[in-house]
Amino acid sequence: MWFPPEPEQVRRVRAYVEDCLTRWGLLDRFPVEAVSLVATELFGNALKHGKPDGRPLLVVARWRGETFRVEVDDYNPQGPVLAWATDQDPEGRGLLLVDALCARWGHLPKRPGGKFVYADIPALGPEAER
Repeated sequence: MWFPPEPEQVRRVRAYVEDCLTRWGLLDRFPVEAVSLVATELFGNALKHGKPDGRPLLVVARWRGETFRVEVDDYNPQGPVLAWATDQDPEGRGLLLVDALCARWGHLPKRPGGKFVYADIPALGPEAER
């Protein structure tokens, strides 16, 4: 789904991935809050670092077996960098959260420029499903 590059759209991004989980019958299989948080962090990073210049951003939700993937398309070819924020830094912890909540994450280049940043959220284990 395409979203205008506006901070106010974060709520819609969250609703979009939660709606995907609902429509696909996955609310009990995947951690909804983790999926939502990852999607909003990736979208926020695309707003800040993705050079949207007014162009819409694509958010994709995919489900394959035991993995729920969130992808955000942006226009900056440079990949995200995991960095440790200090106690004094007002921001810079988003990718640390993504890293902690995901089985893996990364980026793939796209033509003619830009990238897809993706994050794979694992399904809940059997003990969490009870």
